[in-house]
Amino acid sequence: MRGPSGIGKSALIREFLRREGRREPGLVVLEGRCYEREAVAYKAMDNLVDHLSQYWRQLAPAEAAQILPGEAALLPRLFPVLGRVAVVAEAPAVAPIVDRQELRTRAFAAMRELLQRLATVGPLVLWLDDLHWVDANTEALLADLMRAPEAPPLLLVVSSRPEGDKILESLLRSLELPTDRIDLEPLPDEAAVALSKELVGLDDALALRVAREAHGNPFFIGALAQHVRRAAESPQLGELRLEQVLGEHIARLPDAARSLLEVVALAGEPVTRRVASTAARLSAADLAREASSLRGLGLLRLPGGRASDRIEVYHDQIRLAVIAGLAPAGRRTTHRGLALAYEQWGEASPERSARHWHGAGEAARAAPHALRAAEEAFTTLDFDRAADLYMLTLAIGAYSAAERSRLQRALGEALAHAGRPPEAVTHFLAAAEGADAATRLELRRRSAEELLKGGFVEEGQAAIRSVLDEIGLGQVKATPLRAVAALLFRRAWLRLRGLGFRRRSPSEVSQRALAQIDGCWSVSTVLGYFDTMKGAEFHSRHLLLALRVGEPRRVALALMQEACYLAVQGADRRARQVLALACSEAALVDDPYVFACGSWARAFMAYFLDSRWREALAHVSDSQSRFRAHCQTGGWELDTVSLYACFCHLYLGNLEELGRLVPSLLREAARRGDGYMAINLRTRIVLPWLVRDQPERAELDLEEAIASWMPSLRGFQLQHFYALHSRCELELYRGAPHAAATHMHSARHPLARSLLLQLPLVRIEVLYLRARIALALGAAAEGSQRAHHARTARACARTLRREKAPFGRALGTLITAGAANLLGDRPSTIAALEESGDQLRSLEMALHAAAADRRLGETLGSTDDAAGISGADAWLTRRGVKNSPRLVALLIPGWPDPARRTSG
Repeated sequence: MRGPSGIGKSALIREFLRREGRREPGLVVLEGRCYEREAVAYKAMDNLVDHLSQYWRQLAPAEAAQILPGEAALLPRLFPVLGRVAVVAEAPAVAPIVDRQELRTRAFAAMRELLQRLATVGPLVLWLDDLHWVDANTEALLADLMRAPEAPPLLLVVSSRPEGDKILESLLRSLELPTDRIDLEPLPDEAAVALSKELVGLDDALALRVAREAHGNPFFIGALAQHVRRAAESPQLGELRLEQVLGEHIARLPDAARSLLEVVALAGEPVTRRVASTAARLSAADLAREASSLRGLGLLRLPGGRASDRIEVYHDQIRLAVIAGLAPAGRRTTHRGLALAYEQWGEASPERSARHWHGAGEAARAAPHALRAAEEAFTTLDFDRAADLYMLTLAIGAYSAAERSRLQRALGEALAHAGRPPEAVTHFLAAAEGADAATRLELRRRSAEELLKGGFVEEGQAAIRSVLDEIGLGQVKATPLRAVAALLFRRAWLRLRGLGFRRRSPSEVSQRALAQIDGCWSVSTVLGYFDTMKGAEFHSRHLLLALRVGEPRRVALALMQEACYLAVQGADRRARQVLALACSEAALVDDPYVFACGSWARAFMAYFLDSRWREALAHVSDSQSRFRAHCQTGGWELDTVSLYACFCHLYLGNLEELGRLVPSLLREAARRGDGYMAINLRTRIVLPWLVRDQPERAELDLEEAIASWMPSLRGFQLQHFYALHSRCELELYRGAPHAAATHMHSARHPLARSLLLQLPLVRIEVLYLRARIALALGAAAEGSQRAHHARTARACARTLRREKAPFGRALGTLITAGAANLLGDRPSTIAALEESGDQLRSLEMALHAAAADRRLGETLGSTDDAAGISGADAWLTRRGVKNSPRLVALLIPGWPDPARRTSG
């Protein structure tokens, strides 16, 4: 619901909920409200979760346990008040999670599950008022809680002023759920005049004047009408302006009442009676009298009479008018009174104390509180708020160079987790200036990583140069040709010298040598984000340096990276030998990070060499768990293993898991400002869109991704290949093989020059894609042209069947079947389809196997269809596929396609 201040949004929603409560006795309403100055994490949800905690604690033990989510122990990390719920306090602890982004994702998931379970008990309504003051972290939490599919079955009601339109629209777009929007408009003149007359009995002329000045706003009508009634005896009514009317009304208040109103207004959030009494220097009896008077004048809300009950200003327009009338000295005095009162009554959260001592002009007293508040916000995973508080800490405190460096780094970490990489880098580099050599190198490496992952490639390259300058390793080769030449030279030298080394402890090695190895490791992995050849060249440097020094941990990491490099190249025997050597070194150091890298390397063996996607997925999952338990930053390591988890699901045909996992990773990437993860997912994995039969949405998302990242990438990198592959697949899905052939033809020279075709997996994918385009063209052609396209597909199939990777051979057999069908060779088609089906099932490539089964059913005819068309369609339908013929035609073209949407 949207409408200007005072229009009646809250009153209308409250009346609606009151009526619904009468109609549905079991209705649960959880209400939250944003306050501009509220000092809490996830502030739109704070009151709501307080209500949830109270409701949960009142349930019988069996009912309370019924709504307990699987990882309930994570809930207090978001909302400590939930730790008071007995079943939450007693919930089993979860395995340690050091990566804060993963911790937040899991805590969000626990909150979502809690709402899902609560909604099964009875009708559930969440109402969030004044959403125009929402913080970024609450917006992210709401989007995650209410995202499709399987959003909690509840009614979410949000109200906002027009100035919150951007926030509201962003939230609604992220939900992808049916929504109704109600815009409250001003009252028409007739109704406004009637309200003016009803409120205070004005005559027609005065009522019309009030109605017009209030512009149909009910709250303004009430305030102006009261003013007119009070001024009825004055011969000159004077100017009728709300701001002036409120100001004059407040100025006429007795000193005690005005002091109380100023305290509550400047608090910026509901304040307890005892704090208000102390800050305004009123006795309990005086406070009760003045508060009651202010309530009668429509200036304060009083929910109860206990000392812990909270008072708030009746309307935000009143709060603004009160603050506008305060002189600077009066503001400082009131802030000081609030700071002391909060401390006296034990309600002084670090953020409240920081805000009010700062408002009082006492920076020295405010700074320590601001620092504690920043640390608490980071702990509760409220990263934007933590960043703001660290900025305040730095602005108002007096610190030594070392302390300032530490605070700058903490601020950089908060900004990085909040998805603001350029700002994070500014503070990482500022922190580096006052740090020791090792920390300076790490901060500059982090800066390069944040910039490159965020898509700021030129700035990232400059940061890499600063890392190289720091460790004295020279510059990145300026051109791809020079990088390739340097890579070939170092690879040749590695073959000559071998992988021998003399083991040495870190104490035997100079710090500079260790820094060079660590810096080279960082640069090689960071460069690999966007330039494969330069990344490989620096990996070779890293391996040579590590072997020369012989420190076991660094040797183990270098050898693991070498094993991955060899696996990608298809060097089967040598990759396994190097990994065995790496694992023997890893056993000596007993380092969790090294073990996580070891699982990652094993995943590469299964993925690139054996086409054992399920085995690779198991190793990837183990690597993810280890990185999450021991890595603070959630950096390139988790990005890479998470991407390969998606790729494994892609080859396995796990359509439902892809549909769940990819949107989740994209949301997390958006929260972190991680453009690298987003571009890889959005360019490589379009299948979830096609499963839903939405090629237009897929194309829009793909082109947006390309526009956001590709201009900053030079040459033809892996992401360009991913985009090419997806563009061609989209055209094939839509039945437009000529368009796919045009994309492939335009990329042939850049692809060849990139040397990506030297990588077996890329080569297999390109051959499979070219063959499918040829089959689709042949299916739309006649006579000699059909035969020509069949020969092209067969040539690709022969090359595929010579590949070492098992899935290359399986795809080659699949293409052979399509080519035979084009040529009308039914026996060869059936034989090839049966063989490819067996091969694909042995590799657990279920989607491709289902497509082969469907084509086999089409070829055999309706009498033998039981295991063919109907079985494949049933399998696909169970996994959410909306258009089975189209998806099968994408994977195995070469059959006449009655469902084709265009002529191609």
